[in-house]
Amino acid sequence: MSTYENICHDGGNRLKKLVGIIGGTGKIGQKVCEKLVPQYDVRLGQRHIMQSDSVASIYKFVDLQQPSSLYDFYEKCDLIVNCAGPSYIYSNIAMKIANNMKIPYVDVFGSRFYSTKAVSISTINVLSAGCYPGFTGILPVGFLEGKMDEVITLKEIVGGRELGSLVACQDVIMSAIKNYGKVNMCMDTGQMTYNNLLEKDIKGGFPENVSLRLYFTEEFDMLCKKYKFPQAYFYNAVVDEEIDKALSMACVKLSHECDESVLVLEAKKISALQENLVRERGNWYGMQLEADGIYNGKKKTISVYVKVFNTSLLSAGIAVEVIKSILSEHHNSGVYYPFEILNNQKTIRKLIKEGVIAINEFSESYEDEEIGVL
Repeated sequence: MSTYENICHDGGNRLKKLVGIIGGTGKIGQKVCEKLVPQYDVRLGQRHIMQSDSVASIYKFVDLQQPSSLYDFYEKCDLIVNCAGPSYIYSNIAMKIANNMKIPYVDVFGSRFYSTKAVSISTINVLSAGCYPGFTGILPVGFLEGKMDEVITLKEIVGGRELGSLVACQDVIMSAIKNYGKVNMCMDTGQMTYNNLLEKDIKGGFPENVSLRLYFTEEFDMLCKKYKFPQAYFYNAVVDEEIDKALSMACVKLSHECDESVLVLEAKKISALQENLVRERGNWYGMQLEADGIYNGKKKTISVYVKVFNTSLLSAGIAVEVIKSILSEHHNSGVYYPFEILNNQKTIRKLIKEGVIAINEFSESYEDEEIGVL
């Protein structure tokens, strides 16, 4: 019997829940593993088997290009979390097999629109359990709860300059091509509305000026529908025009030739450009939330800027909170975003305590009277 089996089994009965992590040796997968052990046993999936650093985890072969290996990897797991990608190429098959085996499934990215069309749902599935999307849904719900009785206008701005992984870059490109979100769209008087206004040289709480481009994501759409926000605007903060242009060119090329080799080549170009810009101009990432509404019968305005120290750590933190919620609480079968199943306020407080994020600027005011600035 292996070391792993000795730890996980006692007379054939497992002592702890077993979480299978696809992409277990990547940046996010490693952090998820570290946060789960020792409360849970962990099976790390990778195409190239390595020696485990933890006595409570084991590496096991899995290849998303070989679906049969997923069935073997999933065996005896209580939950599967997919930290591998590109999501638009592989998430559906990973999710489909989990549902075939009735095993709860979590994906740090994943598209709700495409997955629900491709997969027969038989268990709980939580998609977009990362930084963006993921925390981008948790922030407005968790931060505004208890501070406003009614939200009239919501504005969320997300972006920065950082060096992401090659796979993450591929997902960014594919999300633009496959319309994960709708460019130049917003919620106006409860209706999806076209608006091509590009706001430039906006500072807010960001460390440097940014341009704002409206981008209505699947997650933000669900958020607006669930909470019935009449006016809602989600913006990508464009920091470097060079990246924006390179991404546009990649999308044009892939619209003519949507081949994985072309995708990888374009992602490598963008990643190299990101590396140079981070070296020259510095690394940062943040989210700004602004809301106007009603509280105790009075008009109220709230503004907060959240500094994200490391997006991979934030993604891992969100994924782990989702995993713990699924394994410790009852949830109906279906497809969810993290903000729909988590205690959002508690999640934000925990991430602050762990040093993953920080509230750099916060203000709230009633009508023209400012009542607090932190």
